[in-house]
Amino acid sequence: EPRERLLRLARLGERLPPPSTALVAADGTRVSSCTSMVDVLARPSGSGSLRLDGAADSRLARGLVALLVQGLRGERAETLLALDPAQVARAAGLVGALSPSRVNGLGAMIRLMQRQLEAGVAAEAA
Repeated sequence: EPRERLLRLARLGERLPPPSTALVAADGTRVSSCTSMVDVLARPSGSGSLRLDGAADSRLARGLVALLVQGLRGERAETLLALDPAQVARAAGLVGALSPSRVNGLGAMIRLMQRQLEAGVAAEAA
């Protein structure tokens, strides 16, 4: 049921922690292709796992951010880099429940996080 999926997504967003100091202070966190104001930040940790932060101004966008932040917490950087946005939307059962613009926004969030992570990994290697 699409409506139930959207309600679950909104509830998931309610559990998203407040934006971290790193997210607030960082440049290049705004997701430009979202209908809502969304900021995400993906960084590698010293142990190779992901450090993820995010914030959004709408319930559904917050839910999408929470899906990524909570779903990828503790994963290796390679996991995020290998993510396909369309597969994420399908696996989460969001195709058909979300509007095409929201699905595109989810893809934009993932792609920005991947670029941030690639830049962070490159900076650590330098």
